Amino acid sequence: MSPHAYRIATAVVSGLLTTGCSEVTFPAIQYETQRARIGTTFDFELCAGDLELVDRQVGAIEERLGVERASRISLYLYELGQLPCENSPFGCYFREQDAVATLPFAIDHELVHAVARGQSFENRFWSEGIAEAVKGEGTFNPYTPALATYAQSDSARLDYATAGHFVRWLVETRGLASLQRIVAGEPQAEVLGASIEQLAAEYDAAAPFAFPDWSPCAHPPLPATGDGVWEERLEFDCQSTDAHRLRGGPGPTVSRSIEVPAGTYRLSMEDGDAVYLLGCQTETLPEYRPSFNDDETVQRWNGSVFNEVQLSRTAPAMRFESEVDHQVELTQGTYELMVSALDDDGSYAGTVRLQRVP
Repeated sequence: MSPHAYRIATAVVSGLLTTGCSEVTFPAIQYETQRARIGTTFDFELCAGDLELVDRQVGAIEERLGVERASRISLYLYELGQLPCENSPFGCYFREQDAVATLPFAIDHELVHAVARGQSFENRFWSEGIAEAVKGEGTFNPYTPALATYAQSDSARLDYATAGHFVRWLVETRGLASLQRIVAGEPQAEVLGASIEQLAAEYDAAAPFAFPDWSPCAHPPLPATGDGVWEERLEFDCQSTDAHRLRGGPGPTVSRSIEVPAGTYRLSMEDGDAVYLLGCQTETLPEYRPSFNDDETVQRWNGSVFNEVQLSRTAPAMRFESEVDHQVELTQGTYELMVSALDDDGSYAGTVRLQRVP
């Protein structure tokens, strides 16, 4: 399964992430960063940007939780189907070994558990909801009543999306400091001034459909080179902190952001594998408003590109191969462009260009 394909499975993972408890032999440590020791089962090298991202994620999680780890996290990354987790095909945290075993797209969730290992929570709804809420990605409302899943102790039955969205809603309405007090062990009813029943009723009545990422589309902008033209000559390799192997295409990938008005555009890329394009959710989405085809399947809301704003990080990026002029219809908004080198090439040199068609 390619690193890009991991993004597609995010809609499934929310209900399956859990902790494991069996004895396991982890892969050898191959990388050491300021905040992590990392081993993988991959047949490719991680890029400098992947290693930097892990450190940034740990630091951001510490800041959001108000908790600081005293030691580096042992992080083990696996190919699909190789995980040693008992109850999850996507990721788990081994508390006794203080080790994370995960597929790449689930790293951030499991890192929350590793950072919060010294904290205790009232139940699984709080521990998993906090992990989903503060890992960095946006949350969405599946419209499951909060109390319907609150008391679930079985990870397979807990609605992780509801738990995560509920906690993110608390952050947005009560403030991050309130969440940090709960993480520190203060009773939630005392901190929030309400019972879980009262909070759940307010949440069910008032929570919006989707909150954005904590730092949405935080990539360098693709430079504008003229009226309705954005273009950049990119030269990077896997040793660059701008390059990643765990997201985007099959080879080293670098991301750029771009904000455009609605219209028809011509997208092209010279050399390499492809450019991947995905809409960014930058604001809270109050309501879920899909459009449907005649066969009741959901339309792509963003013209030629599926805009993840509607599903909060469950949409796949659209792939546009290199050496071809692609015409795309885009609605107004912010987009991420992921420019990928070839799978067997450790570097990339080429030009990506987006031009509005009159």
